[in-house]
Amino acid sequence: MNKVLFLSFAAAASLAVSHTSIAEEGQWKYSTGVDYSTGDYGGDPVDTDIVYVPFTTAYSSGLWEFKATIPWVQIKGAGTVIGAGGGGVVVGDPDLVATTESGVGDIWLSATYSVESIPSELF
Repeated sequence: MNKVLFLSFAAAASLAVSHTSIAEEGQWKYSTGVDYSTGDYGGDPVDTDIVYVPFTTAYSSGLWEFKATIPWVQIKGAGTVIGAGGGGVVVGDPDLVATTESGVGDIWLSATYSVESIPSELF
């Protein structure tokens, strides 16, 4: 039952929902998606499954953009793999017992300033 619920959630998230709303002074954007990876990281005898679901909001005004990403992460494996999003990093000695941990992952915050194009006469 728990696996069916999880697979239903993953299928819904894989549609990569995106929504944009325009405010008077700027533009808000909201998005989500899903990344699923599985493998034998570092030769562990137990495969590791990683699910990464980022929830992102961004605000753009003029040449500035501010963005925050808060991901939900689930890692099932031997307990020697950490990280998500682009695969994992192997640490420590392998434990042959598979465990599952999930929760909020690393929060990413960014601010970007876009520079106007530089005239070609300067090169």
